[in-house]
Amino acid sequence: MNNILNKDFLISKGVDPILANILIIHSNDKWDNLLEFITLNRDNLGETILNVGMSNDDCSHSWANFFLNVLGFKKLVVLEYHEPNYDAIVEKFKENENVKVIHGDVRAASTLIDENVDCSFWWHGPEHIPLEDLPKALQELDTISNKAILWACPWGSYYPALDRGWKGYYEGDAHHYYPENNHFTDLGMNVVNTGGNKNTGNANVFAWKFLKKEESV
Repeated sequence: MNNILNKDFLISKGVDPILANILIIHSNDKWDNLLEFITLNRDNLGETILNVGMSNDDCSHSWANFFLNVLGFKKLVVLEYHEPNYDAIVEKFKENENVKVIHGDVRAASTLIDENVDCSFWWHGPEHIPLEDLPKALQELDTISNKAILWACPWGSYYPALDRGWKGYYEGDAHHYYPENNHFTDLGMNVVNTGGNKNTGNANVFAWKFLKKEESV
């Protein structure tokens, strides 16, 4: 983990240069807490990770290399709602036996994912479903996760939501509400704010929950 903020190291492990720049240049910005959190808690996150949502560009795809090659997860499961993105992700990883791609909605995760993962990761996604559906999403991820759930989304109202006429680029892309800390603490999650000030576009609500489940015998 000592090399996690070394750009050349990240690129050597297959992380797209754009994502590497984001991770390095913004090491004191909104991405900082993710890297610090994972570095400090890597041993508690297990060997398999679910990534909820992954668009179909090279930068997004290189998250897979970040999870597998840099952080050392042995298996990545991607749950993607938007069908064109799903098709592109399947094509991208069709020869990678360490990546499994599933089409569907996080609010039905327990019916779609037939084998539990250790850690569920939902980055800039909770704001894409109605606020009243967050408890259901958390319950679904809790059901299929053994060790931890990690969420993050923009903090405040910088990015327009449905009430300001923004409907997104495709179904499921729009923001439904303006995330506040209490939206997640009310669910029993731990929360910190990272990056800049609220409503600036650089600040995140970063929420997490460690799970205490008995290992099967």
